[in-house]
Amino acid sequence: PSTHSLLPPWGYAPNVTSADAHSMDHTLGEIFSAGHLMNNFIAAALLSFSLSFGSKGVSLLFCLLTGVRTQRMVDNPMFASTSPSDFWGRRWNTLIHGALKRGVFKPVWKYSTRTLAVFATFLASGAIHEYTWAMLFYVHEHQKDEYGKCPECFYPVYGKSIVFFGWNGVLVVMESLIGHTWLVQMIRNALPRMIITALVVMMALPVGHLFTGDWIKGGYFQSLQLGFPLIIKMDEA
Repeated sequence: PSTHSLLPPWGYAPNVTSADAHSMDHTLGEIFSAGHLMNNFIAAALLSFSLSFGSKGVSLLFCLLTGVRTQRMVDNPMFASTSPSDFWGRRWNTLIHGALKRGVFKPVWKYSTRTLAVFATFLASGAIHEYTWAMLFYVHEHQKDEYGKCPECFYPVYGKSIVFFGWNGVLVVMESLIGHTWLVQMIRNALPRMIITALVVMMALPVGHLFTGDWIKGGYFQSLQLGFPLIIKMDEA
């Protein structure tokens, strides 16, 4: 039998670009190209959906066993966010947001400025993801060949998550500085919410591959698809 699925044949990046989704070899012009932006949007939307689906399953089981209602972990960030702070503070992975807010943002703000606290929080988030990649893609000695390499293993390029989250920290800081100005408020009141959400997502989309690329190359989506229905064409007898 052969399996039919929309995105796996293209490696979850259907639009052809000169560099792999997980690499840092994209040119400045290419990161703003339509194909690259669409690849990043697809990967981010899939990741958002998978986190939402998985967390709802765990929440449902916990609720059935304990009777305690849990907080929503992912709240449609790709299609409902109204600002960078809304995206990261209220919609994307609120579990990690709460931990970073208590463990980094508030302590740093207590002894410095809000701007520094925001930067410290996003850099800490980037560092946590770098550590996570190091654990997920750790290559054991028995996996290495005589040259000390593992041909089948994925070796992430470290530093990308810190750059990605650092840039989003810049966006949140910029929002706090100019978000209340009359011009920004006029634009926000004049544009439909769908357009505002698209603009919010577009602010981070050019560099989205720095975060989502490793999820693709590391096989996350390939493993995830095993938990969903697939259309399979049976070979003729």
